[in-house]
Amino acid sequence: ESHWDTGACDNRPRPSYGIPQIQVQTAQMVVDSWGHGFKVNPDVLKAHPGLAIHLSCAHFRHLMRAYEGDVIRATRAYNAGETAVNRSERLPGMPYFRKVLDAYEKYKLN
Repeated sequence: ESHWDTGACDNRPRPSYGIPQIQVQTAQMVVDSWGHGFKVNPDVLKAHPGLAIHLSCAHFRHLMRAYEGDVIRATRAYNAGETAVNRSERLPGMPYFRKVLDAYEKYKLN
């Protein structure tokens, strides 16, 4: 989604920022779970791509545990939110979802 643009921001009601397109509240949840006291904001996520990616990976790791290794459900939860995934196994198709899964298959470590 970001096309590797560190300053990317989508136009959703709850915008996502940076290369990994992570929401501020999600990034803050990860930081808080680590016991750190700093506040996340859009500028931090855009200016520090390594941090944004690290936070996104930690969040995805949480989702993979929550969905018992089910990469499809974890990926959908990353994009649509855990509530949406937990409410229904049948989520509307996201235009880029197939592209995400294709990239996963291409780049995953065996």
